[in-house]
Amino acid sequence: MWTHFLNDMHDTCNMVDMKCRLHNQAYVNLVHKGYTLPKQIVIDQFVQEKSYYRYLQGFPEVIRGITFETKAENKYLAVACASILARNAFLETWDLMEEKYDFKFEKGAGSKVDVCGKKFVQKFGKEKLYQVAKLHFKNTQKIGV
Repeated sequence: MWTHFLNDMHDTCNMVDMKCRLHNQAYVNLVHKGYTLPKQIVIDQFVQEKSYYRYLQGFPEVIRGITFETKAENKYLAVACASILARNAFLETWDLMEEKYDFKFEKGAGSKVDVCGKKFVQKFGKEKLYQVAKLHFKNTQKIGV
């Protein structure tokens, strides 16, 4: 599951670092699969361009020439479509997780999520929380993990 991956990565890097690595790796994977990248690659800006490439220093392959724009989903149809596809993938994974555990997970943050987390730990144990939750979030502390 994606949470397992994020929890492992969080031990060695912050969220911006993760996003830089994942964006770059997505483009590298496309190139390795034989795809030609578009002339203009646009990322909805989450970090300054200089910082983006600084996070990727030392990586064997770094895709350059990326356009970083705030509110890119409002300016570029491809970015808006990518956002929709990413949200859909997230929701499909969420549904699979609920099916796997036969458990209704609360989205977001707040007291409902805290109660849900406590119920999950009671039913499945702390170890399984690693599979379904971002452990570095404050909710994890609130539920006693």
